[in-house]
Amino acid sequence: MGCPGALPGPVHLVYVLSLGRAAGTHGRADGETVMDEGQPPAPPARCADCGIRRLAMFRPFGPQQLAEVQRLRSAIRRAPPGTELMRHSAHDAPLMTIYAGWAFSHTTSDDGARQILDFHLPGDLVGAEHLAVKGTDTLVEALTAVSACVFPRRKVLAEMEHNPALSASIAWLLARDEAMLHERLFSLGRRSAEERLAHLALELAARIRLRRRVDVGGPLPFPPTHRHLADALGLSAEAVSRAATRLRAHGLEQIARGVLIIRDPDRLAALCGWRDEYLVPREML
Repeated sequence: MGCPGALPGPVHLVYVLSLGRAAGTHGRADGETVMDEGQPPAPPARCADCGIRRLAMFRPFGPQQLAEVQRLRSAIRRAPPGTELMRHSAHDAPLMTIYAGWAFSHTTSDDGARQILDFHLPGDLVGAEHLAVKGTDTLVEALTAVSACVFPRRKVLAEMEHNPALSASIAWLLARDEAMLHERLFSLGRRSAEERLAHLALELAARIRLRRRVDVGGPLPFPPTHRHLADALGLSAEAVSRAATRLRAHGLEQIARGVLIIRDPDRLAALCGWRDEYLVPREML
C-alpha cells in the first residue's frame, strides 16, 4: 500500500497519470457500474506486480513485507468521475491507495460552499488520518475515472505493530501532508490570486514529475477545472480565470483543456515563493 519504493526511474504506465476523461461508463441491469475500454485498469492481484510501486515516494518494501501488505487489501474500487470514493465520517472508514486517475478530498458548509483540501494522484494513500482520529465530514470524490486499493483501518493498525517499514512510510506520508497543508494555509492567508494559482500548479506539477520523467516545461495532464481550482484556493472561478489569463499573458504558465504547461518555472517560482523541499522524501530512523 502507499506505493513504497525509491524515487522513480522510467515508468511504462503512462495512463496512470492521464486524464481518463474520454471514455464513459454504463450501468448493467444488476446495478454494477461497468468501466468502458480506456478507463483506468484495476490494480494487479499481486502487490509485487504493481507498476505503481515504481512511482515510489518513500522507503521500499521487501518481498516478505509486500506479501504482508497484500494480505491487508480487502477490495479493489473502480469508479467513474464524480463518484464518492470515501466518506471520512463513516464508522471505521478504510484507507485507500489511488492506483489510476485523480481524486480530491473536500468538505462542504451548511450553505453548500465547497472547500477542496487536496488532490490525490496515483500512489497517494488517502485516509491515513483515520488511523488516529475519528472521522470528519470530509468526502473523497473521483475527479477522473479512478481505480484504487482498499485497506481496512483495523488491519493496517495491527500490521503497523510489527512492520516498521509500513509504519515509517505512513509517518512520512502524514508529515508530507502536514507540510502541504502549511503551504495551503499560507496561500489562503497571504498569497494573491496569481500567487495561489502559481503555487498550486507548481506543487501538482512537482508531484506529477516525482512519479514519471517529464520535461520541466513539457505538457502535464491536469484534470482540475477552474471550479476545482477555485474551491481549492478560496477564490471564485472568475478570479481563477483572471489569474490564469494574467499568468499566461506574462509567459509563466498555461492551463487549458486538461493540460498544464509551466513555461517559465524559475520566474513562476520566484513569483509565489515556491520551494519543493517539503515534497521530497528524506531518510527516517
